Amino acid sequence: MSSSPPLFILAPAHSLAPWVNAALGQHPQLEALPSIPLLTQELIRMPHRLEWQNALIGAIAQARWERLDETALDWARHWLLRQSPRNGASMRLTLADWIAPRQMVERNLCYLHPKVLDRIQRLFPEAYYLHLTCHPVLHGRAAGRWRVRSGQRPALIDLTRTWLMPVLITLEFFEGLPREKRLTLRGEDFLKEPANYLGQLIKWLGLNEDRDAIATM
Repeated sequence: MSSSPPLFILAPAHSLAPWVNAALGQHPQLEALPSIPLLTQELIRMPHRLEWQNALIGAIAQARWERLDETALDWARHWLLRQSPRNGASMRLTLADWIAPRQMVERNLCYLHPKVLDRIQRLFPEAYYLHLTCHPVLHGRAAGRWRVRSGQRPALIDLTRTWLMPVLITLEFFEGLPREKRLTLRGEDFLKEPANYLGQLIKWLGLNEDRDAIATM
């Protein structure tokens, strides 16, 4: 079964991307992947990043069996162990086939690189891209809070690296996309009126706009 065009959320770290991704994934015609850099990895087995491995197992369980209980997770682990080493794009296509005809929603900071974005566009020429922005001051505050929560020492945040560069990379990438395939949304606006902007996003994607579908999100 052919899969529908995916949606990629492009946003700097410490943005609302995880929440927007999760909310969109509740729509009956969408499926949100956890943050796994499948399109940047040559091999699926990533022992150096256990959280990616666990996230991939969860994604397999959800896509293949539509469950996240221990039984489904065990099935997913065994399925993954039986696979020959594969590149991330191959695994990504398998997941897309399993969830079809739903559209896949993805976000990952590793995608904010010109070469990776060009690769994504070649692999998925019909894909949609959402640029989720945030004010640099709010980004800096969120980054500082994250450092405290993760037990790191407070430090000045390099906004050029963590905020400005992702924005510039996304803007340059957007210049080469058709207008109907790209959309920019301020995270602060989304936070004020999530239902309104979720409705706009669903309309842009050409999906079911009825109240029940929006309410589910």
